[in-house]
Amino acid sequence: MREIELNNGIKMPQLGLGTFLIPQKELSRTIGEAYELGYRLFDTAWRYHNEADIAQALKDNGIRREDVFITTKVNADALYTEDYKYGRHHFLNKRNGKSMHDVVQESFDNLATDYIDLFLIHWPWEMTATMWEELSKRYESGQIKAIGVSNFLQPHLEYLSEISDVTPAVNQFEISPLNRHQDLIDYCKAHGIAVQAMSTFSHYRSVEPRKEIFENGILADIAHKHNKSIVQIVLRWMLQQDIIMIPKTWNPDYLKENISIFDFELSPEDMARIDSMNRGKMVKLHSSGRAMVASSPFAQVGRLRRMGQLCKTFITKQMYHQMVRNIKKTIIMKHTDNEEQLKRAANYVAMQCTGCPDSPRILALKAFEVMKAAVEKGENPYKALNDFVGTTIPEDTLKGL
Repeated sequence: MREIELNNGIKMPQLGLGTFLIPQKELSRTIGEAYELGYRLFDTAWRYHNEADIAQALKDNGIRREDVFITTKVNADALYTEDYKYGRHHFLNKRNGKSMHDVVQESFDNLATDYIDLFLIHWPWEMTATMWEELSKRYESGQIKAIGVSNFLQPHLEYLSEISDVTPAVNQFEISPLNRHQDLIDYCKAHGIAVQAMSTFSHYRSVEPRKEIFENGILADIAHKHNKSIVQIVLRWMLQQDIIMIPKTWNPDYLKENISIFDFELSPEDMARIDSMNRGKMVKLHSSGRAMVASSPFAQVGRLRRMGQLCKTFITKQMYHQMVRNIKKTIIMKHTDNEEQLKRAANYVAMQCTGCPDSPRILALKAFEVMKAAVEKGENPYKALNDFVGTTIPEDTLKGL
């Protein structure tokens, strides 16, 4: 199995098995078969409620603890009587009396081990500093071989660098051909942080495949060329970028398929074609439970902004506002081309308004400010424009100006 050397010298398998949502009755068999195929990395978390099941699966299959690499994650939910609540519902959070030490120790107890190979903070929380302090203590004592983070953006990583001398060994976040997160990948690699992909083929809370990947013509063409599946092409694309991968499945055929990616290589042309698919599209989960790609760019940036709001309580004020400015820039520059497009739409709609109390020029200025405010909230500025002026001009018309 190919390995990635982390920033502290620890070697981590580059391909492993994600275990979230694998049915409990399938877990032992799946881990046993995966181990026989060559898997050595198994990814879990306190929040998955399967740590103890994984420990039992290793025992049932006669797998020695020292022969596998286990990743788990600490989650704020473990500190509260119910799932952690955000925003205006924050006052409903009720602590359960556990300390951060207790919460981290639970994972050790569940996994029936005296050491953990990689321990991550699952999400950026307001108590990130406390989490990092506890993980750092156990890292320094040798109980944890490496510590890292999951779903952290650049400002969150910068915050950690301000409060600690320990650089995260790994950052696990969504990566797919549709959403490369190249800026974040570049930042991590420049600072010695290994990159690990999640939610490549489906939303992390779903097993529903992403049609935009499995029905993509570019990937299908490259797969035909190499006589491989689309999944193998995407995994190989990440492998050649030194990205760690943990695709989840309990299907025996897929387990074998996912690990059979070391006998071919994508050409620079293949890599470039896959890179060209990037649209910055984060996958989200429909209320029905079906995975879907966020079709609106404003929904995507809205998610980024909410992640920023989540951490507003623990990052510095300057860092938070810089993150908001970056998000605004992302929306305006990447998804509406530039501010001029918004201005053209505002001017066009203002000219269509008859009987308005303001002149077209003044109305256009006001409308532009309304659109910018919508952008900052992660909302659709064209809808906001129509609502403000009282028009019903199709969004496609406004975008095409």
